[in-house]
Amino acid sequence: MREHRKSPDSMHRVRIVDGEALRDVLGRVLKKCGSHRKAAQALRIGQTTFTRLLNGTTHQAMSFETYWSIKEALGDHSIEFALIDQFEGSVFTMEGWLVWQEYEIWVEKEFERLRSKVEKVLHELWDHPDYRPLFEAFLEHVTHRPWLPRLQDKRHWVALYRAVEPFGDARSTWGVERTWEEMHRARDLQGATDLRRYLKHALLRERLILDRKPDLERCRKLETPDEFLAELAEDYEPSPEEVAEERARVWDPLREKREREKTKSD
Repeated sequence: MREHRKSPDSMHRVRIVDGEALRDVLGRVLKKCGSHRKAAQALRIGQTTFTRLLNGTTHQAMSFETYWSIKEALGDHSIEFALIDQFEGSVFTMEGWLVWQEYEIWVEKEFERLRSKVEKVLHELWDHPDYRPLFEAFLEHVTHRPWLPRLQDKRHWVALYRAVEPFGDARSTWGVERTWEEMHRARDLQGATDLRRYLKHALLRERLILDRKPDLERCRKLETPDEFLAELAEDYEPSPEEVAEERARVWDPLREKREREKTKSD
């Protein structure tokens, strides 16, 4: 088995922005479960990790894997309803949370669109001995593991799907667009297949795009786009007409009533 080198960035880190809220969440889980061991099992994390988070001795951050385990455990509401909301609030600012929500929507849409188009192609190429090493090298660079990512890690699946997306067009165009099999048969003067040359560049493109801080880290540091905030304002902030109507219907009569009462008391 190949030995994998751990780099400082090999573990995604999620910043804890409200340690008190996080400790309250973990404390309520502990109270319900009765012991650190049972609470850790309920959250699908290690007991040592649970204790360190509860005691606030984790340098204000948790791993990406710990974050997802706790989120998934709290998300089904089997421990306590709506506890997931407090947990999310402890590791995100409001703006970061809005950015993350929009990002998750984009990832989910891209994942579903591409999977239906090229999932079969991707697995065919993954199983091909000539091309699997290219995918393994790519995955080892971006995930530090040379095997296919978990299904929940949809962003890396999107990268894999995008690398082979053009081959999904062959079926839609009845073979007018090139298939991967056709590109596998075509070779240059040095003997390299067109498919190998294509995949090397396609995977390099996705590798360069992913050469950044992890998704959650970037979402925390990004500001919510002004146009999105403007849309929220339209949804939640009343218009001047609505303010005038509310004032005439509620506040003006209330003010007049108080003035009358004050006059009588004088």
